[in-house]
Formats: sequence, C-alpha cells, structure tokens
Amino acid sequence: STIVRMVATATILTMVEKKQTVFPEITESYIKSAFAKLEANAKPNWGTMTPQHMVEHLEMSYRIASGEIQDFEVATPDEYLEKVAATLWNYDKMPQNHKMPLMKQDGTLEDLIHEDLETAKTKMLEARNEY
Repeated sequence: STIVRMVATATILTMVEKKQTVFPEITESYIKSAFAKLEANAKPNWGTMTPQHMVEHLEMSYRIASGEIQDFEVATPDEYLEKVAATLWNYDKMPQNHKMPLMKQDGTLEDLIHEDLETAKTKMLEARNEY
C-alpha cells in the first residue's frame, strides 16, 4: 500500500488594482489649485464652516493622523458604531448639517487658530507634508 502525505497547502490570491473614480487624487498641486480659487468671504454650499474653518479643520486632521495631536478622546455611542463603520466602506456623502460629537452643540463655530486664510492654507500644507 502507498502512504500519501500532504506536504504543502497553498492559497493563491490574485489582486487586481482598480482605480477608483469617485474621488479625485488629492495631490499637492490639486490642493494648491483648489486653494487658489478659495476666497475668505466664500459662503458654504452646505454646512456652517467658513473657508478658514474648513482649512484649519483639514490641518488638524493631518496633525491627528501623523500622531502630533493625540490629546483627545473620541467616543462613538454604541448605537452608532455599526453605521459609522459602514461609512468607511462606501462613497456616500456626509449628510448635510451633520453634528459631530466633538463640535460645539450650540451651532457656534470653533475659534480660528490662524490670523487669516492665507496663513491657514500655508499651515495646512505644512501639516500635510509633515504627515
């Protein structure tokens, strides 16, 4: 009689790169092009942030992602965890007038960090490069 022994098990995974077409690639030149069109007195299409608030928000996002800013706690209530996790895997737009728990709940905006929009743009690009 012949004894057969398994000597190897292999799983072959074929990955195909698919370029997403929903969002533009966010390169430095893309950001600078958008910044060139952004004026301090522009009104939002929806939401409440001024142009400078939005740029400073993006700067803070880069500083958090790089680990520079970590002195806060994010707590998502249990009843929202599944819905929040699902948003990571779709391309749905953020709902208009979405209230994030870290925002002031009375509708007022955060104090501005930088003296003007141009400084905020420069600082945001610096944060992106550091990231």
